[in-house]
Amino acid sequence: MKKLKITSFYTTFLADGLIQIIIAGILATALIYKVTSIVLLCVCLLVLNLCAKAWTRVSLNKVEQDVKLSSKRAFPDDPVRVKVHVKNKKLLPVLMHVELQGKSMETLSQEAGLLSFSDYQFEWALTYPKRGVYPLGPFRLAAGDPLGFYSIGESDAESWEIVIYPQPVPFSPGAIKSEEFFGNYKGRSFVADPVLVEGARDYSPSRPAKNIHWMASAKVGVLQEKILDSSTHRKVVLVIDVRGFQEADAGDAFENMLGKVASCLMEYSKRGIFPGLMVNGVRAGRDAWTDDSPRGANAVYKHLETLARLTMDVDPGRDEMMDAYQFKSTISYLYFCHSSNEKVSALQNRNKGIRFIMNEEEGTEPV
Repeated sequence: MKKLKITSFYTTFLADGLIQIIIAGILATALIYKVTSIVLLCVCLLVLNLCAKAWTRVSLNKVEQDVKLSSKRAFPDDPVRVKVHVKNKKLLPVLMHVELQGKSMETLSQEAGLLSFSDYQFEWALTYPKRGVYPLGPFRLAAGDPLGFYSIGESDAESWEIVIYPQPVPFSPGAIKSEEFFGNYKGRSFVADPVLVEGARDYSPSRPAKNIHWMASAKVGVLQEKILDSSTHRKVVLVIDVRGFQEADAGDAFENMLGKVASCLMEYSKRGIFPGLMVNGVRAGRDAWTDDSPRGANAVYKHLETLARLTMDVDPGRDEMMDAYQFKSTISYLYFCHSSNEKVSALQNRNKGIRFIMNEEEGTEPV
């Protein structure tokens, strides 16, 4: 926290330097002419001003604050509650003033008086109408004398990111048609895929030593083994190509398409299917998720966060990965793109198993 200089809470004429000079001049004149009432009045005003400033200098001593957010991720128009709990742990009562700043919103402020050894909770309910990443902060805490003549503040450089997921758009992804590695058996197979790690558990000597998870073992101090997923699980990948949307400057169509992808993610998760996600767009924000292949139920939230951060700007490195030869015949793909995308015809010729979801039409079913 960085301390700021003493300022005035309100427009108080007694806190103005020129007014104080005038009062001092009146006091000197009253002393010369021995006008007792005016002398007493001027002395009271100057002493009051001096005491208020001294009070303000120590007002932030032994004051503690704790900022909590109900959630850093939400859907549009869902409330995100910000709570600032302030404690005054000294005998001197103070007047507290809290300010919170953020992108695309006015500065929020509240104030309250805190008595000796008391606390108070400031609270706001924030709503964001659109998908995106919204910085929240910095947070400023100011305190002063109970009359509000002066204040001294601390500013916290810490800030947060509020991630707003895309609003799901009514859309049915349909049935999955894909070729499985081991036939159509849908249960847990005896064949485990060594690259599909779901988690870790205590190692059993009866199991192969090659499955030992050395990193997890080093963290807990006990031998851990990998929990491997079955290779018979259906493989589904959702592909989002932003190039056509960028070239057509189709922002509304892009948002609608992301809503369809969000619906697909949630619909598949209800069926116990957790698809992968491939994008060629730049992701906004400082805390952008970098893992493109999270596993299990947690993958849905990671993919939704990717959708929230996704922009229409093309990432050259990721765009190169969307080559026709990168799409495997054993995986079912849903390719979300703009109708003007030039890659569609090449991909259709290369892989008949890709289902294209465009901004104007749903495309064709995979064979």
